[in-house]
Amino acid sequence: MTVTASFNNDINKVIKRYQSMKIDNPKMYHKVMHEFRDMATGGPGAQITVQSRWSSIRKHYYTNWTDDMFQKVLKELGETS
Repeated sequence: MTVTASFNNDINKVIKRYQSMKIDNPKMYHKVMHEFRDMATGGPGAQITVQSRWSSIRKHYYTNWTDDMFQKVLKELGETS
């Protein structure tokens, strides 16, 4: 499955996707949670290449997301301290 920015518009779908990933692919889940913690505090997440150009996870996949939205995902997944 290819994840596009439009797929990330519904925060509840994002939460469900990562709930499944937590069970099905824990290694990837922990990597994603690391990026979400960064983005929850205003960071860009990891650097990625998109069509031979540098971007960030936040800029490419979560363009309209606020820090609070990342914090909500982390809270719903039990990833806050």
